[in-house]
Amino acid sequence: MSLHEETQTKPGQGQMIDVGGNRLFFRSSGEGSPTVILESGLGGSTGAFVWLERAIAKFTRVCVYDRAGLGKSETASSPYSFLESVKQLQTLLEKAEVNGPYILVGHSIGGMLIREFTRRYPDEVAGLVFLDSSHPRQMEYMPPSMKRQSKILVKLLNWPWLAKPLINMMIMKDAKLVPPETAAELKAEFKSDKHFKATRAEYRDFDDFMEKTRDLGSLGERPIAVLSASLPEGTFMQTWHKLQGEIAGLSPNSTHQIVKGAKHVTLVTDQSYASLIVAEIEKMVEQLRAAKTEHPA
Repeated sequence: MSLHEETQTKPGQGQMIDVGGNRLFFRSSGEGSPTVILESGLGGSTGAFVWLERAIAKFTRVCVYDRAGLGKSETASSPYSFLESVKQLQTLLEKAEVNGPYILVGHSIGGMLIREFTRRYPDEVAGLVFLDSSHPRQMEYMPPSMKRQSKILVKLLNWPWLAKPLINMMIMKDAKLVPPETAAELKAEFKSDKHFKATRAEYRDFDDFMEKTRDLGSLGERPIAVLSASLPEGTFMQTWHKLQGEIAGLSPNSTHQIVKGAKHVTLVTDQSYASLIVAEIEKMVEQLRAAKTEHPA
């Protein structure tokens, strides 16, 4: 299915759902099973998934949400952690009456979150799609220059007046590929103090979360699709694609596609690259529906 064929399909307004101490923004579009759940990257919000959300809604139900403090969601009542976010997602889906099993789609750190969700709630997950996903050992393989840049960015987070425009610039240059109204919404979110503080909390929890989720083990025989960015070019990308291949190796029923020309963010915000992701998700949906028909519960 081409994304250009469904540009008139727009998701609804969404709702706020209490997950215990704070409310998260949630939106459901389309109909059908299995339901696709989209999990954003670090500091991301639902707007980045607009092309995916619109297209997936044409053939099955798709849900998006903002983690605590990000986008339209309220700030968490307790200190932020990614592990707590996984619990909040399960509570959110339960309260929204979205029944599994799901296809979980995770971009960047979202890939680690959907792995942890699957470990905790294995019966609720039918398949997984990893979009240039984080890897728990990626920092071990990064060249010294990239490690220094990462440490500098974390330190800069202590000075919002300096860090906020830098993060906005880093993200918005690739996020502006979404529709104009969505780009404007993302820009406003990234400028807000609430969103910045949540992004800072996620950056600060990143290393600890990686350490705690290093050994999640096999994902069984669930179908897995891994799509990786090809840019920026450099020797580290060879290592990065090897790590992406390790993620694909978590199941014997997997595919790994390197998307030529895509960068980490544009993989989801560029309409042409998003169409490749949608095609993989649709194939997985059809595969799972066929399996259910052949082996009904």
